[in-house]
Amino acid sequence: NAMQPTICRVTQSQRINHVSDLALSHSFSPLTFSHPGLRNVVVEATRSARTKPIRSMRKWACDELVIPNGPFEGERFRVENQPILGLLLDEFDSGRWVEKYCTGPSQSAKTFGCWFIPIAYHIAELGEDIVAGVPDKNMADNKWQEDLLPAFKASPALKRLLPSTGPGSEGGKVNDVVRFTNGATIKWMSRSGSDQSKAGFTARVIAVTEAAGF
Repeated sequence: NAMQPTICRVTQSQRINHVSDLALSHSFSPLTFSHPGLRNVVVEATRSARTKPIRSMRKWACDELVIPNGPFEGERFRVENQPILGLLLDEFDSGRWVEKYCTGPSQSAKTFGCWFIPIAYHIAELGEDIVAGVPDKNMADNKWQEDLLPAFKASPALKRLLPSTGPGSEGGKVNDVVRFTNGATIKWMSRSGSDQSKAGFTARVIAVTEAAGF
């Protein structure tokens, strides 16, 4: 299908900010540190509060992804193998676009670059829920099995996030949600269904494939 998936985001500016190192000696009184128990609590709380900096989509993809099939199967993702994807991911990262529409010819890595990468990035790197849009809800399991699951399995960091039971697990049929081990969820929605059923799930990002079917 030459029609490329649509990637829509409500906002690009909402980024998860990492906590900078806390200057303990300036933030707490000497009395705090004169008590070993309190000091240990403060140090542990500070350590727990730190999070790793959020990578750009392009850097994350190059760091983490492994190609699941095709002539580069088993190799780490490199934009040099499909240069247009580097430019596309740079635009995704730029923050200039609220909505992104992608189209391209067959076998141009459309699904991998324009649908899988944004979905996996928001699940794995940002740890947030996302809506996957398909024209017909009956397509959800096929899209999961054919387009998403092989790519999740190919990349070690993503494979660890796959559920061990239920939808999305080995042999589990997907028709509504896939819940990952980091707490993030893919919610499948289609053009059919009531407004109430769609309003019952809140997400900042929706990634639509087979857009011509809508």
